[in-house]
Amino acid sequence: MDSESGQRREKNNKNNKNNENMKKIVIIITILAVGLTFGFAWWKKMCSDEFFIITCGVFTVVAGLLCLYEFLLKDKGVVVKYEKEIADKNKEIKGIEQQIKDKEKQIEQLEQLRESDTEKNQLIIQGLKVQIAELYKEKVKLCEEKGDLEKQLEQTKKIIKKNEENDFAGTLFRKANKYFDEKDFEKALKVLSIENLEKCNDPKLWIFRAELLKFEKKSNYKEEIECYKNIIDELETDLAMTYFITGVTHQDFCDCKKAIEYYEKAIRLNPNEETYYKIGVAYQDSGNCETAIEYYEKVLKLNPNDEKAPYKMGVAHQKLGNYKKAIDCYEKAVKLNPNNEETHYKMGVAYQKLDNCKKAIKQYRKAIELKPDFAEAHSSMGTAYQILGNYKKAIECYKKAIELNPKDENANRNIKIVQENLNQQKIANASTRKNKKQMPNA
Repeated sequence: MDSESGQRREKNNKNNKNNENMKKIVIIITILAVGLTFGFAWWKKMCSDEFFIITCGVFTVVAGLLCLYEFLLKDKGVVVKYEKEIADKNKEIKGIEQQIKDKEKQIEQLEQLRESDTEKNQLIIQGLKVQIAELYKEKVKLCEEKGDLEKQLEQTKKIIKKNEENDFAGTLFRKANKYFDEKDFEKALKVLSIENLEKCNDPKLWIFRAELLKFEKKSNYKEEIECYKNIIDELETDLAMTYFITGVTHQDFCDCKKAIEYYEKAIRLNPNEETYYKIGVAYQDSGNCETAIEYYEKVLKLNPNDEKAPYKMGVAHQKLGNYKKAIDCYEKAVKLNPNNEETHYKMGVAYQKLDNCKKAIKQYRKAIELKPDFAEAHSSMGTAYQILGNYKKAIECYKKAIELNPKDENANRNIKIVQENLNQQKIANASTRKNKKQMPNA
């Protein structure tokens, strides 16, 4: 990973050098245009005034257009190009993900066949798994390319922003430098006020202000430290974002251990709710639900209205067998977002684990209202009715679940049991009625 990041840095350095070289070329062309203009001043003796004016005007316009292209239009054109390339990469990644899903579906279908243990089917399954592995490799490569493009796009946007702010920053610097040369540090500091510096956010000007504070008689060292902190904060935020994006990339490819390493680095530099949430998910996916819960709690301290954290915390508690705590978390999530069918479904499962099937059915119904084709909710509701002894309702739920998902093991298995129980119940009821009729009247 370090070698890859080194290669990317080298690539970015080359791009920066190319940009610097292009700027030098533009300056040289501009100088040549000016030189040619003076040359034509000598040639003026040999041609008409109108021709001289037109020639000078053409050279000036050409030089101006080159400068405009290099410093403004070129960068904006690059932004459009990068955005298009990123969109193309996203399409390719989605295409590969669809191929992986299709092949996994084929494997699932083969494994469901009775002849799945035959040598032929095993060979086909093995071949499909190899193809899936290759597709994952291709996806990793595309994601890395996309990541490089996103970084280049971000750098280009920063260049555009700096170019737009350049005039203002240059004006501030020239004015402050003039007062500095005159030893009027108070006026220089007024020019480099915090309000002005925040508008252009140029690290060099923050450094200049910090240096001016040293020369100013009533030097405020706390303020001087704050100036340097502004520069450091800007640099650290960029680095924290790099660590965060790297962590997300590792997490997308199920490398939770590496993802956690990078999230921890990002948190040390810039702790925020999104990174806390992501590291919580990484710990949960790696089986460490206790640590995951700690991070979800940190998310809620920073943002009590975050709807994702209480839901994931509920899932973590449920995995640990803390069903009451899980329900508390789901109820918080429902208050923040009552239209999430997964939250209602998970709460129903938790209630069912606590043998409260009536409340479980209520939650399953809410989940089905939000998503009528929610096969798992129909199947689980069937189980709840089965436990309560309401076999007719259970059969209805199981039939709907099988209609939506013919491979639902729970529904397929339990519907047979319930039908048998219902038949036995009918026989028992018929026998009871028969015995009552045969009993002599008292």
